[in-house]
This record gives sequence, C-alpha cells and structure tokens, in this order.
Amino acid sequence: MPAGEDKQSEEERTGVRLMFGMSVGDGRFQRSILRVLCVLLTILAVLAATVRDEQTGSDEQTGSEESVGSTPGDTSATPTPLGNAAAGSADATAPGLPTTSTAAAPQPRPATTAAPPQSPDQPSRTTATTARPLSTTAPAGAGITVGSGASAMTFPEKPGLTVSESSLTAYKGPRRFDSGTHSFANCLVTGSRIYLPEGSTANVTFKNCKFRVSDTEMILGQGGRLTIEHALFDGALTGNEPALVMEGGGVVRFSEFINDTDHIRLASNGRAEWNYIHQPMTRTGGGNAHADGIEVYYAARENGSPASGPHVFVRNNYIAIDGAEGANSAVNITNDFGTVDGVRVEGNTFMNGGGYSLFIRGDGYCGCGGSNRNIEILNNRWFSGGEDKWGGYYGTHSWKPNVGLTAWSGNLLFRTDGSSVAVEKDEAQP
Repeated sequence: MPAGEDKQSEEERTGVRLMFGMSVGDGRFQRSILRVLCVLLTILAVLAATVRDEQTGSDEQTGSEESVGSTPGDTSATPTPLGNAAAGSADATAPGLPTTSTAAAPQPRPATTAAPPQSPDQPSRTTATTARPLSTTAPAGAGITVGSGASAMTFPEKPGLTVSESSLTAYKGPRRFDSGTHSFANCLVTGSRIYLPEGSTANVTFKNCKFRVSDTEMILGQGGRLTIEHALFDGALTGNEPALVMEGGGVVRFSEFINDTDHIRLASNGRAEWNYIHQPMTRTGGGNAHADGIEVYYAARENGSPASGPHVFVRNNYIAIDGAEGANSAVNITNDFGTVDGVRVEGNTFMNGGGYSLFIRGDGYCGCGGSNRNIEILNNRWFSGGEDKWGGYYGTHSWKPNVGLTAWSGNLLFRTDGSSVAVEKDEAQP
C-alpha cells in the first residue's frame, strides 16, 4: 500500500474514534449504529401515519362541503362542457348553462334528466363566465329579422320550422280529407299531395311540417278548412303551380316558401300572414312559369265570410321573387276565376321583381267576375333594385279598370339611394 493511502486511512480511523469514542471494530460501535437506525425508522413511521391522518381529514371535508359545488371565489374549479354533465348533476336541470366540477363527485338528485348532447356548432365552455351563444333557431315568440338595411323585417315568431329538420318524422296520415278534425305536427310530407276536395267539411292543421312532394300542388284545398303554421314548403319537385291552395278558407302563417315559382293561392275567407317567400325557382321543367308570391283569383263572400268588410287578408309577408322564372308579381289580385270582393293587403314587404309588384285587375280571363269590390291596400313597402326602378320593371302596381279600391294609404317606395316616396293609387311610376 502506498504511504499516502496508509496515512489517509489512519486519519479516517482516528476521526471515527474521536466521534464515537470507540473504534470501528469495537462491538459497542456496531450496537450504537443499530440503535440509531431503529430510531430513524421509528421517526419515519410516525411521520407517515401523521400524513395519512391529515389526508383522510381533508377528503372527509371535501365530501361534505364541496360535493354540492364549488364555493364562491374558488377559481380552481374546472368548467363542464355544455351537454356533457352526468344525469342528476346541477347542469341537468339547466341545460346550456356552464357549471363547475370539484374533486368530489356531486351527489345525484332525484327526478332529473341528463342534459342533451352538445351541439357541434356550440363551443365548449372554458370558464364559468363564458356567455351562452345565441341559438340559430329562434323559438316561437322570440322574433327574427329577415332582410337587411331599410328592407329588414322583424317577425314576432320565426317563419318556417321551429324544430330541426332531422327531428321530423315521415307523414303517415291520409292524403285526402273529406270530413272530421285532424292535426299533425313535426312531420315530413313527401310523395303525393294533400287534398281537400270541393265540398269537404274537414278541418286540417299542420304545424312544424315540411312539404316536399312530387305532385302539381303540395296542398290542394278546394274545400274544408286549413290551418298551416311554421311550415316549410320546398317546391323543388313541383314546378309552376302554387305550393299551397286554400280555396276553402283557412290561414297560413309563420311559414317559409322556397324553390317554387307560385307559392300561395287564397280564396274566400283565407289569410296569409307573416310568411317568408324567397329563393324562388329560376327554371322549371316546362319553362312556362308565371311566378307570383301570393295570388287571389277568386274571393266571393262564402265559406263563412262576413257580409261586409275584408275576409281575405294578405298581411305582413316578406316576398322576394326576383330571379324566378316568369317573375310576374309579389301579390296578384285578379278575378280570373270569379268575383273578388273584400281583400285587404297590409304591411307587406315587396322586394323588387316581376313586371309589377302588385296587380289589382278586374279583367280576368274568365270574364265572369264582374267588377272588383272592397279592396284595401295599406302600409306596404316596395323596394327598387337593379332594373326594377319601381319595384316592378314597369311600375309599382297595375290597377285596371280603376274601380274597386275602397282604401289606399301609407304605401311607400324605397329607392336604391335610400330615399323613399309615397306610392299613390293613380301613379304606378312615382
């Protein structure tokens, strides 16, 4: 062994003897080391038991206090994404609102249901204060605006379906109604048309239904009475006949009409109110369309209509037929099929398109209607656009012969430069 290493070993042994007062080989030294190790192990065991007791107490507190939700000011809680809450959680009774979760699972609450799955177009909540996004489908009563700028029109209820199309079920009811009272909702009507023949006494209601049939008309009501609310008429498979014919009386309101050239035909004791007519068909298979938004070709006082005053109402509709094959008018009142007596056209928005936006004609082709009578035109809005300087290409309205109007007021033409001018019954090119 080198001298240096021997010297170092001697110094280390000397240091050990000085520290413990005994040599390494001494038995007393070995027993002392064992006692020290035992003491250290005892201390470690006591510390471990203390930590377990403290953890157990913390868990018991969490289970009794935090299981009902995070406390005010607790920023450590993690937001729960919309629709992902478990059944019985606080979120289940208020779907759509952000909630927070804690380390302990909430206690289930009786008589509650799970929140619906999260919609793919709704973002996950990232904080407890994230604002709830607006629904893309306005519920009944919430109102919705169509159009923009001066032509914007706000409906008190959403026109068209207020439920998703994917929720509709196939219509399995009759195709012909002769009598009785019938009501259908949330249905998809395809195939052949719905038919109420002349002389029918049926009272038929459709609500939140979509019509996409391959027949000439989607609903042909020559008799009976129809009530249509929040419907969607998609005329892609029909062509150049009206999607909805109500010659037996009734009402169509808060409905949407697309992909057609002719849309609604009213007769005695009929109403078309708060409908959205737009996105017309630009080309039909036959190529002979004569496109109107709403037609009144016959309005004798029958079907329970009053003896005086209006009984056919065309009110608060938004009508855009520009681009339709054979675009003719937004509203066409012509005595083609017989007498026209008692019609009120009020509060409508006529977007540009057609030869005239409004026809009031007493020279129908049947020659059987006599003179038009008791027609009121009130508070309607025309909008010019493109080549349609007066809303229609040739003018705002065509009134021939000049008889039958009992009220005309509050009608305005809005020009493309933002100005507006009154539309007078004797002046179709203001």
